[in-house]
Amino acid sequence: MKKIINGFLKKEVQRFGLYVAGLILCLIAVSFIPEVRPLLPVFAVAFSGIIILALSVSVARFLQSKTDTHSLSDNETIMLEQQYTTKHPVYKVAYGEIHLLHDFIISRNKSRLVVIPLSRIEKVDERFRRVGVHRVPYITFVLDTGKHISVDFSSRHYKDGEPVINWLIERIGMEKVERGTEKSSLLR
Repeated sequence: MKKIINGFLKKEVQRFGLYVAGLILCLIAVSFIPEVRPLLPVFAVAFSGIIILALSVSVARFLQSKTDTHSLSDNETIMLEQQYTTKHPVYKVAYGEIHLLHDFIISRNKSRLVVIPLSRIEKVDERFRRVGVHRVPYITFVLDTGKHISVDFSSRHYKDGEPVINWLIERIGMEKVERGTEKSSLLR
């Protein structure tokens, strides 16, 4: 489990580093514009506030994901660690990836780490949204606890949705997977 969490933290630190670098570049750009230069302290305080807010949200999501992973039994944790070290398919999703293990799904999506045992999935709902000319899938997992977990695919890797759905059909059965319809982006 430690390897999974460390990988998640590494990706989150990289993402956060890119945010900070972007904000610093914005401050540098603002300092070169003479009309805006007097407002540089205001921008610095605002950007610092944004960084602190983003960091606190990331920490809160990480703590939430830790409580989700602690809901696994000891046997499930051992199985998860063993299966994670073996070769398994990995697909890109929005702001992360999804790992398809033999008995688990691990998703790092929108700065959340989610571990889903296949035995706890009641239903999988696949839907699509339009992004330009592409139909981009998103999947909602309904667990036996009633919890809904959404995994969005990115518009750059929209074709990764099909192999994930096919893998789910193969692993949990067609009766639990509901192939989707298209929804408008405004309703999503």
